[in-house]
Amino acid sequence: MADQLTLFGYLYRPSAVHRLETRCKLLCVAVFAVAALWVPVRQGNFWGTAALGALLFGAWLASGLPWRLFARQSRLLLVWLPVVVLVPAFTFPGRALGSSGLWQYITLQGCLYGIDFACKLVLFWALGLLFTASTSAAQLSRAVAALLQPFPAVVAATVSAMLGLIFAQTPALFAAYRQINQAQQARLARTKCRPNGLVKRAKQLLQPFLQLVFTRSDELVLAMEARCFNYRRTLLRTHITLPDVALTALFCCCCAASVWVYYFWAEL
Repeated sequence: MADQLTLFGYLYRPSAVHRLETRCKLLCVAVFAVAALWVPVRQGNFWGTAALGALLFGAWLASGLPWRLFARQSRLLLVWLPVVVLVPAFTFPGRALGSSGLWQYITLQGCLYGIDFACKLVLFWALGLLFTASTSAAQLSRAVAALLQPFPAVVAATVSAMLGLIFAQTPALFAAYRQINQAQQARLARTKCRPNGLVKRAKQLLQPFLQLVFTRSDELVLAMEARCFNYRRTLLRTHITLPDVALTALFCCCCAASVWVYYFWAEL
């Protein structure tokens, strides 16, 4: 299931979220992350998390991205969400939900902690999908290079080039792994539950996968040398406009309002 995730899958839409400058997007992501960490679920207070979820829901609607993207990429959450909710419920000390049966082993504090962790996991997952689907790898590498302008020019260009290569090659590596796995399964290669069977299956996958990785790396190096690649190249510089500042300020104010709603409701 993990090998079917589409990493850095940019989907263009004529929306304000896509047109927003990447440095502003990074600032919005950082502010949202800090706000999400400041609104834990305590004594059943879900208002802060609900406000952040509503904000993220509105940003997703404004981006024009299809909902099937979130449904397709979130299948892995169906495996982890029950785990992150049930494990703290049975292991955290606190007041039991009942005095008999299974309820005496489940604590209220553990349930609240598990629900809080699950809500934040969904929020960060949706935020990551929104960011990667509305930002191309080239835009992200240029934004990182722009943020590294106080450092020497060689450092910014090197980091930008390395990020571009990583973003371009990571989906290709996942696709290569999926192709090798499907080809071996078509030839009746199956994973057994015993430890020796898992080790044997890992050896069968790693050998052709690593061989393919090193082969593609050599081909990439030869292609870059044939095109006289060097780090002293002209970078496309983008400027932060007034609409970018306005949208970023609006998003940050909404995050601050979500934190205020949480603490205001906690005092009632």
